[in-house]
Amino acid sequence: MVRSVTYGDLRSEGREAAAVDLIYSTGGTANWHYLYVYALEKGSPQLLARLESGSRADGGLVKVTIEKNELILDFADGARRVGDCCSPGYIRAKYRWQSGRFVEVGSRLSGDIDLGTGK
Repeated sequence: MVRSVTYGDLRSEGREAAAVDLIYSTGGTANWHYLYVYALEKGSPQLLARLESGSRADGGLVKVTIEKNELILDFADGARRVGDCCSPGYIRAKYRWQSGRFVEVGSRLSGDIDLGTGK
């Protein structure tokens, strides 16, 4: 199921890329996220990268943002998980497109998930 699609310029070209967050569930408590990042090349979508994240309580993808040419991913903080269902915290990692791949930049941040707004 498509959870979200986030658009933004990731390669400093003035053109939008799309980060598509898919969620897969077997019907139990575990969910996995698959993130696919696409850019248009000569009018056709080209896959730049893909990511499989952990389950919703342990490293699962919480939020995707694209700002200032950076792909910003918030993951569920497994160290703060409550049972197998959730985590009240996130760990944020930022990535920049360099030499044909995404490279993590800056320090990772952590914080509390605002359950009322999603962050």
